[in-house]
Amino acid sequence: MKSLWLILRLYGFWFAVFWVVRGLFIAFNLHPEERGLVDIWHIYKNAFALDLSSASYFVILTMVVVLIGQAVRWIHTFFAARFITVLLAILYLIIGIADLRLYHYWGFKLDITLFRFLEQPTEAMASVQGIDILIGLVAGIITGAIIWLGIRFILRHQLTQWNWKNSLIGFFLTVLLIIPMRGGIGVATIGLSSAYYSTNVSQNHAAVNTFWNLTYSVLNRDRTNIVLSDSPEDENETFRQQLYSHSSDTAILDLPEKTNVVLIVLESFTARLIEAFGGADGVTPNLNRYAAEGLIFTNFYSSGDRSDKGLSSLYTGFPALPEVSITFYPDKVQALPNLYSTFANHGYSTTFSYGGDLEFANISTLFKTAKSCRILDEEHFSATTDNIKGKWGIHDAYVMRQSIKDIQTISEPFFSSIYTLSSHEPFDIPEIHQTFEGDNAKCYKAAWYTDSCLGIFLDSFRKTDKWKRTLVIITADHGIRQPDRVDVCHPEKYRIPLVFTGGVIQHPDTITTISSHTDLPYTIGQEVLHFTDQRMLYSKSLFSDESFAYYFYQVGCGRIDDSTALVFDFPTQKVFYREPKSWLLYEDGKREINWYAQSVADHFNHLR
Repeated sequence: MKSLWLILRLYGFWFAVFWVVRGLFIAFNLHPEERGLVDIWHIYKNAFALDLSSASYFVILTMVVVLIGQAVRWIHTFFAARFITVLLAILYLIIGIADLRLYHYWGFKLDITLFRFLEQPTEAMASVQGIDILIGLVAGIITGAIIWLGIRFILRHQLTQWNWKNSLIGFFLTVLLIIPMRGGIGVATIGLSSAYYSTNVSQNHAAVNTFWNLTYSVLNRDRTNIVLSDSPEDENETFRQQLYSHSSDTAILDLPEKTNVVLIVLESFTARLIEAFGGADGVTPNLNRYAAEGLIFTNFYSSGDRSDKGLSSLYTGFPALPEVSITFYPDKVQALPNLYSTFANHGYSTTFSYGGDLEFANISTLFKTAKSCRILDEEHFSATTDNIKGKWGIHDAYVMRQSIKDIQTISEPFFSSIYTLSSHEPFDIPEIHQTFEGDNAKCYKAAWYTDSCLGIFLDSFRKTDKWKRTLVIITADHGIRQPDRVDVCHPEKYRIPLVFTGGVIQHPDTITTISSHTDLPYTIGQEVLHFTDQRMLYSKSLFSDESFAYYFYQVGCGRIDDSTALVFDFPTQKVFYREPKSWLLYEDGKREINWYAQSVADHFNHLR
């Protein structure tokens, strides 16, 4: 088992290097009140996943050198292995020391910005002070000693020639290291959010592995400065200000002070599944029932085409973007307003409930960076149910039943979100008695199942005393092509339900004004808290006279208002859909989409 022992020693070495560099980062960049023993424990605990992933890259590279050398019986295999390990360690030492000093000035982890600064070395060096050089030397000596001692321990003996058995074991063990390198074998792989655990930005940054962050930034360098059109930034900003003038935004619901809010987000739920929204009959009887006695918004659109994009817009008011998802940029998420932080600042208890893995697509970033948000995830529901799981996690019925119990324990006022998952493709649900026929049968069954779970929750909640003091909002994270496989960029794919119900809604009504995800958090703040966060630059009231919505798909943008609909594809610079087919409307709509899209991109690029 010589190969296994070598791998373990390599991992031990790299973790020692990471921990020492992180310790220096904590010592130089965190305030004394941020680096107590408990704080340090949480930093190192939450750093483990990215450290393991980073170490795996280095260990694999060294093992490849060793295995090749052993295969060809190269007498210098030992020296090659030692050299590659020392070289990698020195490179990590350089970026680690640079990070711990540059963080003092930048306030964010070392990323591709470093290379942009190095394009102008004179300006870059102008900020360097004598203390920076001294700290760098001290840090270099400390970590250099660790590297020297570590190398002597790991490769203190010549690597003797392995027999075929040792080499074969080494090969398979090296292949297996791909699992910790990518963060697992499931649907969700590792992301920056795995290190984010605190509302304290510096503590989160201390937990992020510098190598992992820099590598990720370089590999995604084309996504940190998005360009969707050649429209000037000042024109884009002028258009945005005119679009969101807020001239007619006023609170109209007259809700009681300290109204509780429950936001239920249905996974992959298009309006075409719901009879109350002009969709299929008999699929969502419970949603139809509650829509009939509440406020129903029949022209509400998702901002994006995926869960991570839809959820980020729902909670921050910032639009989705083509290709890139802001959840993969925790620093940018941290710079945005967040419903959870807003409610917490107004004295609300806050929870987020989801029966699946929030690390998927870095979704957890939205809640880990929010103030005082209690996250109830798959682990929580596994401990309180029979642990009946589908492909994406605990089925909706068990999450909904437990959520009723959880809400009973929350102190008022509260803001609580529940995110379902069973209606996600491939529509993996428990066996149900309801049957549907035709090509849409599986989609309908999954929607019916989630609707039945929703009915259980709402009917049970209605019997509690808290119901009469609560606004319940039901919507979706995004639409889907089913039923009937609508086109990927067609507006109907993005039309989703929005219902206001609960004990505080006294008079049912139908609102036909066109709106989107980005408008909901602004409206919640306005109607419930009588507070509008001015950082929600792309939001208007759902009750505004302004009737329009934009949405993004992977490579394009759609725009809908009361008279026109237009879908524009950025790579091809073509309009894929327009109604009515007027050339004048086509030119105007195309220009406005370019203004809007690049305005969002400009703000994304500047977020920090």
